[in-house]
Amino acid sequence: LIEVKTRLQRLTLERATWEQRLTLEKMQVETEKATEVNQVERSKLDLQMRLQAAEAQARHLAAQLTSLDARVAEERQQGEAERQGHKIALLEERLLAEKQKH
Repeated sequence: LIEVKTRLQRLTLERATWEQRLTLEKMQVETEKATEVNQVERSKLDLQMRLQAAEAQARHLAAQLTSLDARVAEERQQGEAERQGHKIALLEERLLAEKQKH
């Protein structure tokens, strides 16, 4: 009977040890899982911030492009007006030359 009680105590102690190991293993897995989740969340936030920065830069560049397009159009109009003015001046010179001939 004493041997049986001793074996029972030893088995109970072994069971407690295994349960403790299992609990520690579960805690370790939960900790690793939480760490991975946190890393994923941090990466996600980082990517969101980078995306927002890229979108802001894209908007800024689009505004610069629009401004540049407007300046190019203005310069073209000015160039065209100068060419028209030059043509008119040439025509006036020709007309004056024709009048002086007659």
